[in-house]
Amino acid sequence: MTMIELMVTIAILAILLGLAAPSMTRFAAQWRMSNAVNAFTGSLRTARAEAIARAKPVVMCRVSSASSTACQTSEGTTGYATGWIVFADNNGNGSYNSGTDELLLRQDTQSGVTFQATGGSYSKLTFQPNGLMGSTPASYNIQSTFDNNMEKVVCLSKPGRMLVIDGTQSCPGA
Repeated sequence: MTMIELMVTIAILAILLGLAAPSMTRFAAQWRMSNAVNAFTGSLRTARAEAIARAKPVVMCRVSSASSTACQTSEGTTGYATGWIVFADNNGNGSYNSGTDELLLRQDTQSGVTFQATGGSYSKLTFQPNGLMGSTPASYNIQSTFDNNMEKVVCLSKPGRMLVIDGTQSCPGA
């Protein structure tokens, strides 16, 4: 192989890689979105199921970091993207207390997405022993930080049911 052939091959390879890179970025953003939505809805399902199974309130709340167990009282700039915990609220005070409450699930930080509450409780969701939410219906927009057009909405009804829709749609009954 001559030097010119090698240079032409490298140039063609560089062009092909340049064309593939943008689609890989979008693929990675879609993967992060999918993971965030699945982690969030899975945690909500776990909280509701545990409340019914234990016949006690179960709380899902936003935390400031992966190592924290203190429920945050405000949404902050990224909402649930900083992580969350699910715990059996044995003493019924709505805050996690290591001596009386049982930590059921801890979810780490979700990178590449933001969570913004658009209704209801911003930082804490409580499921009652009958599976109903102790708070008003809520919806959470989960948006990619790489592509603002990539957005999902998680709709939560008072009975504790959830629905995931595209960001261009509105929650039923909203």
